Amino acid sequence: MSKVNDLSLCGFLFDDHPSVMLIIDSENGSIIDANKAAVQFYGWEK
Repeated sequence: MSKVNDLSLCGFLFDDHPSVMLIIDSENGSIIDANKAAVQFYGWEK
């Protein structure tokens, strides 16, 4: 599998996974990204 395909698969698994997922900056605790389930759960707009 190529690196591009790997990144596409990772994005798909993150964005479309039914569990709430956040990517957090380990240095300052800010949210870098949230998947669709998190956006819906927390009522955010993306």
